[in-house]
Amino acid sequence: LNDVFTLSPSLAGIPGLSVNCGFTKEGLPIGLQLLSKHFDEEKIIRAAYTVEKHSGLPVRRPHGF
Repeated sequence: LNDVFTLSPSLAGIPGLSVNCGFTKEGLPIGLQLLSKHFDEEKIIRAAYTVEKHSGLPVRRPHGF
């Protein structure tokens, strides 16, 4: 069931993107899924950039990267 939230947009052929919008108490990332209409990738990329830029979240990388 890991793909339950990503399967529908893929089948519909619409662009989608997930961006980090916070962390749980345990330090796990919380993602915000952005979806748009056909051929509107630029809009969700700009929205994701805006979320990242204004979120104030620290940049965290998985161990080993």
